[in-house]
Amino acid sequence: METPLIRRAMAQDAAPLARVMAAAYAPFALTIPDLPDVTSGLDHDIADHLVWVAIAGQTLIGGLVAIRMSSGLHIANLAVHPRAGGQGIGLRFMQTAETFARSENLIMLTLATHPKMPKNVQFYEKLGWAVTKTSPNKIVMAKRL
Repeated sequence: METPLIRRAMAQDAAPLARVMAAAYAPFALTIPDLPDVTSGLDHDIADHLVWVAIAGQTLIGGLVAIRMSSGLHIANLAVHPRAGGQGIGLRFMQTAETFARSENLIMLTLATHPKMPKNVQFYEKLGWAVTKTSPNKIVMAKRL
């Protein structure tokens, strides 16, 4: 299998990215009633923020939405289609965001995940992230660059 291409998202990627995010979050929707809607507004995210997508062949299989802050980059969403999991795409997305942040002389990466998604926390901790705040429905994490 060829290595998926990661590139900046274009306007026409909004609908396929929404389908990927819906598929990626579907297993959690059953057990996390306060899970926010991750599929709406992607067209605005693509226009206004930093969005990267992963493409395998002609198929969009993942995406990362990041929001530039004054001194950092906030990872607003990271999703990989379940059928494409385990290929290192999430890692490549995080490396892409970190490389971008460093190129812009940003000093901090932040994100939030849900306590009922412990694999997310483990994944980010392996990449050098630390938990900075917890609440019943949110775990905030950061990585200093």
